Amino acid sequence: MSFPESQLWDLINDGRDRMSLEQRRLWDAICVPPQEWTLATFGSFWVVAMIGSYVIYYNHLEDGFARSHWNQLGVIDRYGSEQSELEDEVQRQISRIAIGYDPGPHSGPPIAGEY
Repeated sequence: MSFPESQLWDLINDGRDRMSLEQRRLWDAICVPPQEWTLATFGSFWVVAMIGSYVIYYNHLEDGFARSHWNQLGVIDRYGSEQSELEDEVQRQISRIAIGYDPGPHSGPPIAGEY
């Protein structure tokens, strides 16, 4: 893992400090101790929360938290290039629960090319 766990804990603790009471309640229910999971062709990422068949993980390549589906424990299914703060990703999860589906935003892996 190229991103140190100690720095991840700083991001987690800072994010939790900024959470509203509602966000903190959900976070406390879904958080897990950081676990190193893999994502095909991208390497390892820190998973910090699990809810059903989804994980919230820290994407050190994009410097933000993202959410992805998983089918096999230890393997993230989809690259997410969101550059979200932890509390923002938790709020998106609250919204997904409230409306019953995932309205987005959706993103994918980087696309090679000149910009």
